[in-house]
Amino acid sequence: MAKPVILLIDDDKTVLNSLMDQLRSAFKNDYTIEAVQTISEAREVLNILSEQNIEVKVVIADWLMPPDRTNDLLVEIHSRYPNIAIIMLSGYADEAAIEHARKNANLQVFIRKPWEEDNIITEVKKFL
Repeated sequence: MAKPVILLIDDDKTVLNSLMDQLRSAFKNDYTIEAVQTISEAREVLNILSEQNIEVKVVIADWLMPPDRTNDLLVEIHSRYPNIAIIMLSGYADEAAIEHARKNANLQVFIRKPWEEDNIITEVKKFL
C-alpha cells in the first residue's frame, strides 16, 4: 500500500528543498513528500494521486506563485478533496487573502515566511 502524501507547492526551489528536508527529517519514511513549482503541476499531481487512490494528507502551498495566487487552487482542492488539510506559507499574503482562504478553502493554518522549523512540523503533525 502506498504511503500517504504531503504535497508542497511553491515556485521557489530553495523553499521546496528546505521544506522537503525538514519534513523528511521529522517524519522519516512514514509519508511521501511530493513537491511542485506550479499550480498546473499541483493539479496534475493531485489528479494522478487520486486516480491511484493515494491519500494526500496535507498540502502546504505558497500564496504567491507568479503570475498567479493560489487562492483558486486552494478552493478547488478543498472542493474536490475536503479531507486534505491546507496550510498556506507565504511572506506576501495579506489579511484579506488569508481570510478568503479560511472561508472558501478551509485553510487551517497560515505561516509567514521565513518559518520556524519546529512550528511547521508541529502544525503538520496536527493533521497526520
